[in-house]
Amino acid sequence: MSRETFGGIPCKNRSKNTFEDSEDERESLYEEIWAKGGFSFFLENYQDVLMDEQANLSAYTFWAKKVRNRIIDERKKNILAPLDPPHPFGAKRPSLEQSYYETFNLESVDIIDINQSPIIQITATGIETRREGIVEFDVVIFATGFDSITGSFLKIDIENGKGQKLQNEWENGIATNLGMSLPAFPNLFYMYGPQAPTAFSNGPSCIEIQGEWLTRMFVYLRAEDITRIEAKEEAAKDWTRKVKDVWNMTLLPKAKSWYQGCNIPGKVVEPLNFVGGLPVYINDLEICERNDYKGFIVQKNNV
Repeated sequence: MSRETFGGIPCKNRSKNTFEDSEDERESLYEEIWAKGGFSFFLENYQDVLMDEQANLSAYTFWAKKVRNRIIDERKKNILAPLDPPHPFGAKRPSLEQSYYETFNLESVDIIDINQSPIIQITATGIETRREGIVEFDVVIFATGFDSITGSFLKIDIENGKGQKLQNEWENGIATNLGMSLPAFPNLFYMYGPQAPTAFSNGPSCIEIQGEWLTRMFVYLRAEDITRIEAKEEAAKDWTRKVKDVWNMTLLPKAKSWYQGCNIPGKVVEPLNFVGGLPVYINDLEICERNDYKGFIVQKNNV
């Protein structure tokens, strides 16, 4: 079943739009998938939740109501689950938790919204913010985000036979073929990386699909006595265009998220993942395979 679902896990969204149901029917569905916990409220919701702003707001309003009921302090409610959503629901990774919000009811736990009260400096005893002044801590843990999807690639000194470095190739944006290879870097393949379903899929499901496809491709290359294979530039442009087109059909661009590199100063803002879902991705892989990998340049051993 995992390969038949958007994210490679046993959760399927409803094959209807939000406002095709009455208010009571919507509430009933929300309650049902909320009770399941985990990914269900996001991935088993209506099919237009990440496409239509009003549908998204409907889901967010229910989510906020549920979360706010679990938090005692009104100030904390307004920070953790504001009535006015700071971004579309799901455009940043939702909290998939069991008792996270109840933690803020403890006397020893507080929260400061640094959007409203920015950090001025780290002091010898804690952190100074605009409104609170110096808040003392025994330990300060920096958790300011990470350079997702492409960051680890760019930290490796990958260079092709012509002296071209991957850092330079991706300086103004990434371009790959099927999210597994790139032009000018022959015999280089990767899994669970840029322009693949990656952050929008279950990791093992995605890697298994890619690994099996690559294995079949390598068997084909050996049978055809091909020793060099490289993504065509036009194929990479076509795939990159598809990645962006699908991304722009959603509400995802409306959030400053690590999904598109917004958390890294100076990084090109672009979709780093393919969000068409695993079934669409599998179909594209199969089309490439059936057409003898026409999106690639190949060279035989005796050429």
